[in-house]
Amino acid sequence: MRSRNLLGNAVGLLVAAVLYFELHLQIVGPFAHWREHEVPSTSAHQREGLNNRNLNDWALSSDEEESKQRAVANMKHAATAAVSGSGTDEGRCRIALDSLDELFDRKRRIRQELVKSLIAKTDVWPKEETAFFDLYEPEAVCLLDERFGGSGEKRYAHFGDGPKFVCGADVVASQEGTCLVYSVGSKNEIDFERSAKEIMGCEVHTFDPTLRKPFIGDKYAVFHPWGFGREGGSMEVRDSNITTRYYNITTRSLAGVMKSLRHDGKILDILKIDCEGCEYEAVTDAFKEIAAGNLTIGQVQVEIHKYYRDGHDLHDLANLFRAADVASMRIFHKERNGWGCNGYKCVEYSFVSESVLR
Repeated sequence: MRSRNLLGNAVGLLVAAVLYFELHLQIVGPFAHWREHEVPSTSAHQREGLNNRNLNDWALSSDEEESKQRAVANMKHAATAAVSGSGTDEGRCRIALDSLDELFDRKRRIRQELVKSLIAKTDVWPKEETAFFDLYEPEAVCLLDERFGGSGEKRYAHFGDGPKFVCGADVVASQEGTCLVYSVGSKNEIDFERSAKEIMGCEVHTFDPTLRKPFIGDKYAVFHPWGFGREGGSMEVRDSNITTRYYNITTRSLAGVMKSLRHDGKILDILKIDCEGCEYEAVTDAFKEIAAGNLTIGQVQVEIHKYYRDGHDLHDLANLFRAADVASMRIFHKERNGWGCNGYKCVEYSFVSESVLR
């Protein structure tokens, strides 16, 4: 049922998909297995430069070429079946989805191998800080993504800084039971909470340990003055009223918060997080909990920050995305923050679980 909601008109999708698929399968790259452990750190004396490898040097093995051709054949078969009307709607949709999954997996593996190769040479790649996020691009397509949660009164009129790209808001709203949304980082900007409540009808919870004024979004969300990170950990945060003042807080893990709110065992449909640096612990740990089967999250919208003050480097970034891969979360949108962070030190990423995307 969810697949049909996401696909809409099966014939139009399948015909368009075969063109998209053939175009993008021209990408070539290595398919070596990514090891099931975190990226190792290197010593300080190894942090010197990087001789960029020519991407044209990557070549497909015979097995990889065969996989590519098989995926193209599957998509062509799906498109032919859609046009001729042969097979069931469910069968045709499944063929198309399987073929698209193969494409998305292919793009992910190429990125994984390239990241691994670069980190083996240095952990301060790149020298130009503007390229810090360049390796991590969208690798999946959500047919119903939209900029969601802005100050505009009309839906689809949400622009500027603040809104996040959400996949299938109407699909989330149409599921049985009340959807659940966590919004981490507030500063009393409640547009996302309002949209989640009014458009999707979700139960919404907002978290911000830096807020020193009364929360103004009680109509739309339940407020909690908690910081996210490792359970029982410590994090230095900036005062929301006095930006030059920093202080330490005790952090909570997502799993711990959900247990405290009696949400353990429930699906967290959307985790929206903008916590000025806590994402390297909070989101990475959340992905690990998903992979371990302890949490189920439909999608994650997170702003990832490149702050030298906090000492984040390529390893932290690689570990976050590696955890997303293991958790079967796909990148479906990326946006550099052009309203702050010098236009490149903060990047908005949207992830969606493979099961939700299908």
